[in-house]
Amino acid sequence: MYGNVNVGQYVAIVAGSVVICAANLTIGYNSTINTISLAGPPPPQTSGTPVGTEGAGGGHGGRGASCLKNNKTSFWGGDVYAWSTLSEPWSYGSKGGSKNDTVSNGHWFGGNGGGRVKLIVKDILYLNGSVTAEGGNGGIKGGGGSGGSIYVRAVKL
Repeated sequence: MYGNVNVGQYVAIVAGSVVICAANLTIGYNSTINTISLAGPPPPQTSGTPVGTEGAGGGHGGRGASCLKNNKTSFWGGDVYAWSTLSEPWSYGSKGGSKNDTVSNGHWFGGNGGGRVKLIVKDILYLNGSVTAEGGNGGIKGGGGSGGSIYVRAVKL
């Protein structure tokens, strides 16, 4: 998109990746750009997803959380990735680990990673809603997914 973009009131844009380039962008009252739990694949150098059967959290800009109550350091969450793109983040979040570490009856218990959003605005971004890229919940048999990326560039916010 280009020119002046107006996302009206109570509008939901739901997708794994959202890119909006505009001269001016208005996101109306109670509207959302939502990429929660809608990640695509992580970068090729990593899965970000924990290995093992402990259901740890997914990795991204930092290592995912361990779900063990004791201090066994051999069980960590998903590995770190996305350091090379911290100034312009554009990576999906990773899945959380599953207690079984495999698909069980067609179901992976870890939460999915968050998607990614890029808003490039030449002048004014008026945000009266929300922009989200959270990872999904894992529940009692899996760890939570890691959040994705949100990149905003605007002269005025």
